[in-house]
Formats: sequence, structure tokens, C-alpha cells
Amino acid sequence: MIIKQKIESYLGCFGSLGNVQFHRSDVNLPSYLLALYELSAAKILDVRVVFASLKPEVPEPNLAEIKNHFRILRDAYKAQIILVFENRTIKPLPTLAKNGVPYIYIDHEIFLPFLLTKISSRQTPVVRPAVQKLSSWSQAIIIKQILSENVDGKTLTELSREYKAPSSPLNRAIKDLESLDLCEIEQIGTRKILRFEPRLTLWKISFQYLTSPIQATVNVETFPKGFSKILGGTSALAAKTSLAEVGSVRYAIDRRLFQKADRSPMAYDQELSIILELWERNPTLTQFDGCADPISIYLSLLHTSDERVAMARDEYLSLFKLLPVKLEG
Repeated sequence: MIIKQKIESYLGCFGSLGNVQFHRSDVNLPSYLLALYELSAAKILDVRVVFASLKPEVPEPNLAEIKNHFRILRDAYKAQIILVFENRTIKPLPTLAKNGVPYIYIDHEIFLPFLLTKISSRQTPVVRPAVQKLSSWSQAIIIKQILSENVDGKTLTELSREYKAPSSPLNRAIKDLESLDLCEIEQIGTRKILRFEPRLTLWKISFQYLTSPIQATVNVETFPKGFSKILGGTSALAAKTSLAEVGSVRYAIDRRLFQKADRSPMAYDQELSIILELWERNPTLTQFDGCADPISIYLSLLHTSDERVAMARDEYLSLFKLLPVKLEG
């Protein structure tokens, strides 16, 4: 069954967590729902779920209809409902995610936040030791590799060309990563190629060396000219998860470039409406769709006391199939 394969493949990203167990479940439902969906009950990590697969021959329901179907199914089964779509142009998916509705879009994406919470609860807390701090370039390279897997196999020259950066700081960054066993240099003829561990392993072993990129925040009335608008902090979470916008809109920008453009960045009125996060590294290097990357946001909000923000922070991380790290103490 294709759903079973997709779920087990998804779980496989987090290690050996057991198989999906399907079983029969008879529930009286309205006939129109039975005409729209193929229904199958299962148990995943001790959670009772029902997959509601939209039949290929039926017209695509609108967002309001899908949300209503979800509520009816949830109330009828008293279980976690997962909507399944295949071979369709599904427009309401981002809104479904913002409303916390789990779904599987075959061969495209999986949004199952309840599973991530369940998996995370099984993780052993770790102590984050005081270790050597990586440079901003080292951290940017690691984050790019974890999220996109597009650094492995490249040379220093190729990275310098791609990042539009001098080779000297990149060379130092690579040497730092190599000294901490976070990458290796493979010699192929005259070319020296970067090699990394698989992305999930790299996330686990590099976490202790990663730090929040935010050095300071300032309030401004208008967004400064010459910078890319990259949503930061809770504004990025509001765009990518079910979190509602919290306070003023936040943007991430490079601290050094900002201070070159404005010699007195701290002179702004704290009541103004835009918050600029001044990053130690350039946020454009790791941004996704106009938002700061999930790892940098996770690091910057690691110790938030707002449960809603913490849930959204972990949810954003889950979109890249990364587990939040549980810290001890």
C-alpha cells in the first residue's frame, strides 16, 4: 500500500521506530464522505490514526469543505485523522498546515506534527557542552548542507563562486569543520572535494557547535534600502507554520552590512513597528522562500518560554525532517 510505504519511509528518517500497523475499523459516516474518501485505520507509534484518501475520480473540495470533512471524521473516529492527496493541484495545503491539519501529499510533502511530538518525547535529553564556537561561514556551510545537501561534492573554488565570497574565509571555515570531524577533504586528481556525513547524522553531531545568529535587534520605521526582505524569528514561523503573527514584523539582515549602511543602528525608537534582527552571518545564504532557515530560527528561539512559539519552532524544523534537540536542564 502506497500510504504505508510513504509513512514508513518518513519514520525511517528518524531511525528504527517500528512499522505502521493497519487494521479494520467500522464507523457510521455520512454517505457523501464515503463517496469522497477511501478510509483505512492504523496505529503509528501507539497513536490511533485514520487515513482519509481523497478518491481520484471525485472533484477537488475547497478549503472550507476539507476542514469540515476533517472535523466530522475526527469526531466520528475519535482518532488522529490524516488527509491523503495524490495527483492533484492542492491549493489549500499551506492553510491546512497553519490550522494544524495533518496531511500527506503523495510524492510531494508530508505534514504530521503529532508524530514529531511523539518521536521527540522518546529522545534522550543531551547536555550542550561549552565547545569551540564555529565561525559564521562554518555555520552557514553546515546549515546549507543539512538543509539542502548541496555542499557535499563541491570544491573551495566552487563554494567561493556560489557564495560570491573570497576564498580565504571559506578556507578557514572548512579547516575548522575538518578539525572537528564535521567534514572531510577528498582528493580526486588535483581537486579537493568536501565530504559530509548524511544530513540527519550531521545535524546531531554539529548541533553543539551551532549558535544563534542574532547579535542584536533594532526597531525601525521603514525597512532599509538595499537589503533582501527575509522574515526572521516569529514572523518566519507565522509564514511557515500554524503560529499567528506575534508582535511586530521581524526581518533578518547581515549585521556588518547594516552597520556599514547606518553608523548608529541603536538610535532607533523602540516603539517603531519593524524589528531588524542583526545576524552574525548573512541570512541570504541559508534562507528559504523569503524566510530565515529553520535551524537558525531554532537556535535563536531555543530557550523561549512561549509554548506556542516553541511548538511552531519545532514544527518548522519538522518540515525538513529534523528532530528538535532536547536539552537537559
